Amino acid sequence: MLAIYYIHERKICHQNIKDTNIMVGKSGEAKLIDFGDAIAFKEGEFIKGGAGDESICSPARLKGEPYTEKCDMWSVGVILYQMLTFGFSPFKNNEDRKAGNYN
Repeated sequence: MLAIYYIHERKICHQNIKDTNIMVGKSGEAKLIDFGDAIAFKEGEFIKGGAGDESICSPARLKGEPYTEKCDMWSVGVILYQMLTFGFSPFKNNEDRKAGNYN
C-alpha cells in the first residue's frame, strides 16, 4: 500500500498490479515491481487504454472505458481477496467482473 501511495502521489499509475509483480525483500517487506505499463496521469483526468492482467483489472478497464489511478486499488482488492481465499477469484465469470459483481 505504501508503494501505491508513493507512486500515486507522484502521479504515476502502475496499471499492472498483480501477484507476480509483488516481491518480498530480504527483510520480509513487499516490493512492487514491473513498471513497464506504468503511465503518468494528471489529477482529475481520465486514463484511456493501457495493458495489464485482465483477470484482476477494474471493470472500467475491462470494458475499455476511461478510468483513473484508482484502478490500481481495484487490483489490490482482488489480490487481497485471492490471498484470503487461497487463490480463488472474487468473480464467477467475466460478465460478473465487468459489472463489478463479487461472488
